[in-house]
Amino acid sequence: MHQLGVTATIENPDGVATTLGHDAMSMAEHLAAYSAFDNGGYRISPHPVLKVVDADGTVLESFDPNASRVQVISSDLGYVMTDLLRGPVKLYLGDLGRRPVAGKSGTTEAYTGSIFIGYTPGLAVAASLMHIDAGPQCKSGYAYLATNFPPSGWQCPTGVLFGENVGISVWKPFLEAYYSNHPWPAMWTQPGGVVTRMVCDYDGGSVSTGGYTEIFLKGIGEPNYRCGANPPPGAAPYHPPSPSPSPGASTSPKP
Repeated sequence: MHQLGVTATIENPDGVATTLGHDAMSMAEHLAAYSAFDNGGYRISPHPVLKVVDADGTVLESFDPNASRVQVISSDLGYVMTDLLRGPVKLYLGDLGRRPVAGKSGTTEAYTGSIFIGYTPGLAVAASLMHIDAGPQCKSGYAYLATNFPPSGWQCPTGVLFGENVGISVWKPFLEAYYSNHPWPAMWTQPGGVVTRMVCDYDGGSVSTGGYTEIFLKGIGEPNYRCGANPPPGAAPYHPPSPSPSPGASTSPKP
């Protein structure tokens, strides 16, 4: 995480959702970390001011993003992460799932704030909504959903605001407005170190037909067994699906 630009101290990294939604991490650090997936694995430090110009248009000071470029993960791993992060977009954001868009929702442990961070090739955007503490007069809080957080006014009166709600109500409209005046970029190109394999639902083994495609880092995680060879605990034995009859074939006995 620190290699991706996170400077915040995470007290218990094994016990909290540090990937998205942790209060100790700033939105700028979240966004910079996610943008590395889109930048071929390069981390670019966020900067609030890109340049300063005078009344004549002369640039007085400028920020060169390439000066802070540091490769922290491989471009292959960045592509795999992007492929994973396209899943939430397809699930929550409708037609954006057909575009080169990747993102992830997040909700803080106390359900007091929600986040959606995502990117397209060349653009990374973060959106956050925080609940207003309505105080003890509100008795309809939803904080009981979080462990060790008693009901409070934080969620009053609308209920829990999850990260996907931020994606739908804030993040998606912003992205659509931006691309109404800019051309959509091309889909990410799969690098040579990433391979596509067809696997089955039963145990993730390889199949030639009837499965679904999944991508892997070449030589890492690729299934080296056929479907059915590694059954899940307690699962019934695998039986390959029966082949469909050929078109026009008849099952009636010949006279």
